[in-house]
Amino acid sequence: MENQKPQRLSVPVVAKPVASEAPVDRTHDGYSVSGVVDAILEVGRQRNMLLAQLRTALESGNEKEALVLAGRLCGLHHEESDRTHSSIN
Repeated sequence: MENQKPQRLSVPVVAKPVASEAPVDRTHDGYSVSGVVDAILEVGRQRNMLLAQLRTALESGNEKEALVLAGRLCGLHHEESDRTHSSIN
């Protein structure tokens, strides 16, 4: 008998809004829920923009720009500077 992998069944999950649920603007520690949601959405928009720029850089063969953008997506900031440490000179 051959080594067979079990098959996975995919079941679509659909979230349906409940009519009784209304947007709630609760506050916790001085932050409103809607303000947090707005901030999350803005971060998502910025990441989508960076991903689009990264895709364009990769498609055009601009590896340096692609690395800078990938670093920004990971939370790294790129600065052009002299690679010689000041204590060495």
